[in-house]
Amino acid sequence: MKEYLLNLPMVMRIRKGVGRYFLEKQMEGLKRESAGIPLREAKRIGILFSGEDEATLKSVTIFVEELRKSGKSVRCMGYVPREKVAETLRTAWSLEFFTQADLNWYFRPESRHALSFIEEPFDLLIDLRLQRRMPLPFMVSLSKAKFKVGCHHEDEKVVHDLMIRSDESISLPEFIGQLRHYLEMVGPRSDSKK
Repeated sequence: MKEYLLNLPMVMRIRKGVGRYFLEKQMEGLKRESAGIPLREAKRIGILFSGEDEATLKSVTIFVEELRKSGKSVRCMGYVPREKVAETLRTAWSLEFFTQADLNWYFRPESRHALSFIEEPFDLLIDLRLQRRMPLPFMVSLSKAKFKVGCHHEDEKVVHDLMIRSDESISLPEFIGQLRHYLEMVGPRSDSKK
């Protein structure tokens, strides 16, 4: 099917609906235990974001650098629709991206690097999406991370262990500040009480 047909509004709604259906079906079979890990204790962190604008890229890069300076191992992956844009951004921002070419018809990531991100057992997965973006719920929901945190989206059934409800006008740096605040309030890991 021609790409322009796939991007027609009616076809996009159908694709997203099918994607949500298959995501919910996959989530039914998932069994995982959440491990509330404070930011200070997390060693391996995964970050997901939607990277369509320079302000987002700058905020994400600053956050990643701060985490790395504090001794964390961080893997960061952003979604942008077009491959040419992703190549330019990879070079300019030194971040990892996946694109529409890495997705199947109903937006499930299928590329090797997207699947390796999902399979990585992060201590903490941070979802920096402030708006809904279809491929990223698959990444968050299917991730093998021990603790997942992100923005509350009323109509999404994404598996976050900690959801932060915020005003629609919040900026990404403000949201990151809220994340830091709440992640420091998370209780100690149960195995640290031995």
